[in-house]
Amino acid sequence: MRLLLKLKSLKDCAYLLKYFNKLQGFIYNCLKETEYSILHDKKGYKFFCFSNIFPIGDIKVGNERNLVISSPDKIFIRCLENRLKELADEKKIINIGEYQFEIEEISKIRVKLNRNFRLFSATPIIIRIPEKNYDKYGIPKKFRKKSYVYWRPQYSFEAFVKQLEENLIKK
Repeated sequence: MRLLLKLKSLKDCAYLLKYFNKLQGFIYNCLKETEYSILHDKKGYKFFCFSNIFPIGDIKVGNERNLVISSPDKIFIRCLENRLKELADEKKIINIGEYQFEIEEISKIRVKLNRNFRLFSATPIIIRIPEKNYDKYGIPKKFRKKSYVYWRPQYSFEAFVKQLEENLIKK
């Protein structure tokens, strides 16, 4: 499930790439005093992710921006949604690093995937192929490096899929 937040800027700001940890901190702060309050300190994968604030670019007062927060955990999404609605109802100012926003709208998105679908990523998917799998995936000798190589389109698509699966299982 996903939450789509529509945010209204309360301050002019240059677009910075340093806000990700602040955004993550904002999400964890929203989870304080909930059943997910210990999530930050929990070891391992947290089972949620978030988008960039978009559209990307410098922000002026009154500009609308969006943020998507995703998780396979429906209870997590419901918990976060309730807290965000409280902040919106109270007209609380949302501080994310230098950015200041007001929550204009929160909507829940249920994604139904068909058997065949096309995945688009706004950021790169980086896949490392370990040295032990070079022969398995037919990595040409001229591209082989000690330890690992990054997947490239000239390598087999099977290498991409299998390494992605292995990475997901590990996490």
